[in-house]
Amino acid sequence: MRSPRSTRRRTTTVVGAAFAALGVTLAGCADAGSSASGGSAASAPELPAQYVDAAKSFSESLLSNGEKTEGTVTVVGTLAGTERERLLSAFAPFEEATGIKVDYTGTEDYTTVIQAGVDSGNPVDVMTVSSMAMVRQYANSGDLKDVGSIVGADTLEKNFEQGLIDAATFDDKTYALYMSLDNFMVWYDPQKYDGPTDGDWDELSAWTEQQAASGSAPWCLGLSAGASTGWPGTFMVFNQIMKSQGPEFTAGLATGETKWSDPKVKAAFEAIGEIVHTDGMVYGGPSAALSTEPGAAGNGMYNDQCSLFEWGTYGAATLMAGNPAVKAGENLDFMPIPAENPDYAGTEAYTGTVVAAFADRPEVQSFLKYLASDEAQTLIAATGNYVAPNQNVPAEAYPNELLKKISTDLLSKDLAPLPSHTIDTSVRSTVYTAFSNYVQDASTLDAGLKSIDDAQAALG
Repeated sequence: MRSPRSTRRRTTTVVGAAFAALGVTLAGCADAGSSASGGSAASAPELPAQYVDAAKSFSESLLSNGEKTEGTVTVVGTLAGTERERLLSAFAPFEEATGIKVDYTGTEDYTTVIQAGVDSGNPVDVMTVSSMAMVRQYANSGDLKDVGSIVGADTLEKNFEQGLIDAATFDDKTYALYMSLDNFMVWYDPQKYDGPTDGDWDELSAWTEQQAASGSAPWCLGLSAGASTGWPGTFMVFNQIMKSQGPEFTAGLATGETKWSDPKVKAAFEAIGEIVHTDGMVYGGPSAALSTEPGAAGNGMYNDQCSLFEWGTYGAATLMAGNPAVKAGENLDFMPIPAENPDYAGTEAYTGTVVAAFADRPEVQSFLKYLASDEAQTLIAATGNYVAPNQNVPAEAYPNELLKKISTDLLSKDLAPLPSHTIDTSVRSTVYTAFSNYVQDASTLDAGLKSIDDAQAALG
């Protein structure tokens, strides 16, 4: 297996095409937690001393005349709970070395909070969100600062694959940098699972059908997420579209070039619908899926309830944090989502957290330079929750072999943005509603797809 640092990431050119066609507000992944704020993390994991020291040393190099700076950088993002604490632990060396406080607020309602600040003329200093098109909206309105000029083009080019830079560049200015990358995969317990771990979607489907027929539910699924109920299922659909039709077709969902009522899109919904609606395929059936929180569903792999859990990169940290008996590489492993079309077996759909700034005070500039650095991104990798997009992060920074494997697998593939990274907020919420309705009543699919097309058309 190739080292993730010896293989240049290949990001498909449709990334820029998809973003270039958008000028509207988009929200990112719906896996945000409740509101939380503060500086360094009280219950953060203990990070390797050599990485912490390196991050402190880099931070000290940002000081003017070697003197600590007073000031606070306000940040609004999506994380709460364990994920928040892990991220803040990567900020702590910067705070200690510079004297600058990072005041982070994580909230599900981040789009409203950020917009309210802009409307009031008092925006947050920095936003960390899962929507590149949200960045584009504020860049077009003139509210964002040019991160490229703050961090330096040479630094960006040295630290990040060009496709990720291009995705954040509008009108020749780079308005954001990637702080983490995420993708979806199929998680399983290798001590119990005896099905295929490679091959195509049909092979995996054949195994799941056999399991369901034997009375053992193959799939774990949780869809309950408040106003965003249904989003994990829509991510399964998005990946199904990508793995069957490819990046260019999928990118058209954000621009209107691909209709949601297109038979190929409908087929992807039906492929996931077959999982949900077939008796015995999902533990507890559709009603249980709609009432189960997404992160909790994977615990069924360890209660003999189900065998497979399609979830994000962060799934390993979530499962291990909630169950001490779960050990990476022992009873937890993953496989890439099998492709229906072999032409796209090497394609991975990604989302990610991007950092953009509404302010450029000295303390904000220092924070942005820190986040772009090898040292900070190595700490982000060491938290055990994320794939760091910085291409200079050593593989050994990841705290277990499973995360090294995730990094290697993701960063060696052709990357293309998941539609959740590009579609408008109103369209996205309509997709969630349409999918949830489809789970409850399969006859609603055509009407649901039309409602999504209508939401897209309303954007003009």
